[in-house]
Amino acid sequence: MDPLRNLFYHVALPAKLPQRSDPNVEDVERALVDLLIVASEQMSYVQQGERQQAWNCIKQSLLCCKSFNIGGKLERGQLYSHLRNLHQSEFLILHVAAQNAGLIIYKPTDPELSGHILFEAFEASPKGEAVLASQTLSWDFPGSAVVVPNSTFYNDAFLETLSAFLEQASVESPQKFSEYITKAGRAVAEERETPDPSLITSLLLAILEANGKRISPTRLKKRVKDDVCWHNSERPWRRLPYWLVLRVGIARYLATMLGGIHGRIQYKFFMCLVHEMVLNDTRDIIELEEQDFLKKKLCRRLFKLDRDHQGQSQMVQDTYKSLSSALAPRFNRTIEAIASRHQTYWNYYKKAITKPIPLLPRRADPEDQRLSLSCSRRDLNNIRARFYNTVLQRSSAPLVNSHPKLHIQAFGNGLLKLFGEEEQIHTSLIEAAEVNPSLHDDVISAKIKVLHDTIIHYINQIGHYYDGNVEQKSIMLLTLMELWATLDEAACTMFPLLYDFHPVFTPQLMECLHFPFLRDIARARSVETYLESRIAESGGTRATLFDDPGKGCFAERYFDESSDSEALEDLLFEIQSNATLQREMKESEWKEMSDEYDRLTKAYDSATCVYVQSLDGFSSTHDSWSCPKCQIERARARMTIDAFESPLPEAPVMTKTVVFELECPEALSRYRDATWAILARVAREPQHPGINPVLCLQDYSELRRYSNIPGSISLASTTKSFLMTHYRHKKRLPVDLDQVCLPNGLRLAYYDSATKAWTGRQEIRPTFEHHCKLRLPKNSPFSALLQSPSFSVYGNGPSSYEIAASHTSCPAELNAHEYMAFQYLLSGKSRRWISILTELGSSNLNLSTETTVLLFDHLAHQMGAAGKHQGLLGVIHSIFQDISFCETLLRHLRMKLEVIAPNWRETHVMEIVITLTLRLVAFTTHQTKMALDLLYEARRVTLRWNWQSYLLWAALLCKRTYAFHQMVTAQDLNSDGLAAFVECSATAYDNLPNDIMSLGQLIRNAYVRDLRMMFSFRSQVRRSIERHGRNAMLAALQKLWPEAESKYIHTIEFGEDNWLQIQLDDSLGDTLEGFQASYNHIFGILLINGQPLSRLPTDDKSTTILEELFGNQRALMAYPSSKPGMTHHLASKMKDHEIHIGYDGGNPIVRAIKGTHVLEYVPSKIFYKDNSFDLPADLVHNCIHWL
Repeated sequence: MDPLRNLFYHVALPAKLPQRSDPNVEDVERALVDLLIVASEQMSYVQQGERQQAWNCIKQSLLCCKSFNIGGKLERGQLYSHLRNLHQSEFLILHVAAQNAGLIIYKPTDPELSGHILFEAFEASPKGEAVLASQTLSWDFPGSAVVVPNSTFYNDAFLETLSAFLEQASVESPQKFSEYITKAGRAVAEERETPDPSLITSLLLAILEANGKRISPTRLKKRVKDDVCWHNSERPWRRLPYWLVLRVGIARYLATMLGGIHGRIQYKFFMCLVHEMVLNDTRDIIELEEQDFLKKKLCRRLFKLDRDHQGQSQMVQDTYKSLSSALAPRFNRTIEAIASRHQTYWNYYKKAITKPIPLLPRRADPEDQRLSLSCSRRDLNNIRARFYNTVLQRSSAPLVNSHPKLHIQAFGNGLLKLFGEEEQIHTSLIEAAEVNPSLHDDVISAKIKVLHDTIIHYINQIGHYYDGNVEQKSIMLLTLMELWATLDEAACTMFPLLYDFHPVFTPQLMECLHFPFLRDIARARSVETYLESRIAESGGTRATLFDDPGKGCFAERYFDESSDSEALEDLLFEIQSNATLQREMKESEWKEMSDEYDRLTKAYDSATCVYVQSLDGFSSTHDSWSCPKCQIERARARMTIDAFESPLPEAPVMTKTVVFELECPEALSRYRDATWAILARVAREPQHPGINPVLCLQDYSELRRYSNIPGSISLASTTKSFLMTHYRHKKRLPVDLDQVCLPNGLRLAYYDSATKAWTGRQEIRPTFEHHCKLRLPKNSPFSALLQSPSFSVYGNGPSSYEIAASHTSCPAELNAHEYMAFQYLLSGKSRRWISILTELGSSNLNLSTETTVLLFDHLAHQMGAAGKHQGLLGVIHSIFQDISFCETLLRHLRMKLEVIAPNWRETHVMEIVITLTLRLVAFTTHQTKMALDLLYEARRVTLRWNWQSYLLWAALLCKRTYAFHQMVTAQDLNSDGLAAFVECSATAYDNLPNDIMSLGQLIRNAYVRDLRMMFSFRSQVRRSIERHGRNAMLAALQKLWPEAESKYIHTIEFGEDNWLQIQLDDSLGDTLEGFQASYNHIFGILLINGQPLSRLPTDDKSTTILEELFGNQRALMAYPSSKPGMTHHLASKMKDHEIHIGYDGGNPIVRAIKGTHVLEYVPSKIFYKDNSFDLPADLVHNCIHWL
């Protein structure tokens, strides 16, 4: 980067700064001194007398700085010469860069200090922490001051010692004065921070004070601005300390020689001149914004000068006027030049972005008055040609509707895939119910791999299909826990040490699950029994496999006690041996380089820089590249050594854990990953991810070649390795050995890269409550109750005292009896069914609401605790062993059914009746026949409910009565039952919206439940169709399609993907071409000739057009069209026009016919393309066009 640009950043300090340290600091410092020399010449040129002499002295001092401040270090020969020749009006400014200190040496003007030399020392650059806290600091200069008598100062021995001390201090930074940080328990020198200046400000001045005395001079108060900027760099950008040292030195000298106020005026004009020169020199280098920043800064300085001189003495005002008249023209020229340049660029930019506006002609061209129809002409011609010359093709219509309700089918196919996977998992678990301890480890390891892959794949497949559906979530959780129990059993067989650690999961987890069938409850009780035995074997410990490394952790015990101990010890020995060898090599390298550095230092101390005298004899030059001493210094500066880091932690437990993780058995790793996947992704609510690790163990460079980590859980560190930081790079000598050979800097803990979670830093409390808790509609007045911890699914609900006390908090829209009855139903799990029976016989609760349905569903299906003597039914459902309770419950349910039978709006009450009846079928044998009779009656009632708005609910409820086939019988459906089943299936699908998510949560869950039922006894339905298909299917078709009254079924064939192809004949025996029914017995899809009955096309194009013309197309009834090329004819007329719909090449056609007058719909989109319009926009948008 250009030194002038870098100089601009240090002088101006704009808002946007470089993000790394300057690579050419010496060039920037040289350019800075040259700039100040020229500025001091200008200040001397425009003044006379004492002031001119002061500026000449400043110029001479700056020339001295340039000669003995060589490359950031002080040269003792030149320094000795200038100290020896220090005159009354001269001063020296020294920058001891390595010590972050500035030193000003001059003869004071105070008569009391006559015959002395004054040393003023101060810090050259603030600490980074202080700068980041406040970029503008207020400092007093100097920090300390000492005077030394002339007799002592001019002593040769004193000057030689002082010069040598300053030279050595400028090139070496003792580590004891460096900033230290603690990492991995080791104090490490922080090279990016500015060092402590105590070597100069304390030690040197204490030595000088021993030869003189300390004084307290008038201090200069100055605002110090700096910044710390870095991005992907080893060292940050900091403002040049040399710039502060020079400014303080010049300001102190002017204040001493000219007095406080006069020196301040001179210094302020000098700084304005420096800014003007930088602005003028860099105007072709820096950006316009940066020029504007420095210009404004210069203008602010000039304004403050003009403001501050007013009210001062006449002498001060004369000084201001003199300097202003001499320098103001220069300032004005530069400012005006920059302002003019900015204005030029601004005018050019405005011209570039201004759009020309041509003049409008007075008269329009005749061609412009005719519609060109460039966008729509082709389409309009095609419409005319199609009407006069061609017959429309019907081929597109079946293609459009061959996959009706694509969203429904996509959602359903995803569910069917999940159902199939769950069925396959259950079958495989039955086949491999036990692990044979005598099996070889390879066989068990293969089984663990299969179980791990199954668990991870299943969790990934679930997605959002079961969201908000407790019953389906429960089956999911049961499937996962059965898989895990089998996995855990296999892992414990292979790694017996696992028996000594808690399995993470507890039996109480299963209590909140909801199951409609007794066989699912039996599966869940089996998992509970396994967990109880597993926890008992662990001895009640709370230690788990996921705890962070510590005494007694799994990794340490496996290292010490397992059969793999010998192999792990061999690996540890190999790593330690290699590390010891590398450390010894690094120590040897450090010793050799330290000896070489000491040799070069002795040579440097004995050498002298070479200066060449100019021809006029008044100045001398120095060539650092040919100077022997500078060559030695460069050789020393190039000597660097990289750091060594121990690959293993120092703590024995951590060392064993690291070695264990490097060679963790694959089977154990898969078991751990699968268990954590269930725990983190399923068995607790979603949590915010923790901090990301800086480094994972498998990525650590020093152990990468030993790493064999198969899973996603391993050790990771929140801190960087030393080898990832700037501490590893080229440590400059001299350096202590403990700064080269460093301990392991990683702070390791267990981390799962799959879930982005720290396994040992989170309290492990698995729960299924977030999946299975009662969720009510947001607008339900009862929803606030469920926020109380008393209603936790794992608890017994609120006590009677709490219920009584809540009387005063009853919402205004509820009566107190309803509010308290709701709470009583959720209190006391052992008396739950008694409470349900009580409420069925009372009028406390409104059973016709969605909230009550959700409540009864939650109460009836929750599995609950096992209890000691209740068997499978457990604490909640053991009351079904009481015959009198079952009879009473049946009686109440029959009464409810009789009441709601004529009222098709009571779908919620019907849902409750069917749900509770199915509970009787599932839990009893003595009341099965009466319960089935009640289900048959409910089926007959729902079949009679034929009101359009409630068809979907009625159909799903009717199909729900077939659920008992999954419980008590494997018999196929009879002919009448099959006909009703097909009728309900087709009706339900026909009334589903295109988007399943538009349904309410309750009915959406009912549809998912229905789809699972269809999947579970699909084989029974197929067998029933094979046996009773012709009669049953014809009866169903006649109910759904009136034209089937005169037809009979010729053939039924099973096709792919659960489709039936039904060929229809008329009553005379002639086959009607084109009349073929297709029926999907899983989804309930019924098509006639590829079209759904009484429904308009549902493809995207047709839907858009029909909704634009007629609004919601679901309300439009249609039948096949008799017009050539048309497929649908709307049942009702629109403004005395018959509406016919057809297709041409897949595009929908809409025609309105009244007698012989035919109109065809023209889509408005053909009249424009991009920004080109055939018609004015007001005649295109929100308009309907006909031809």
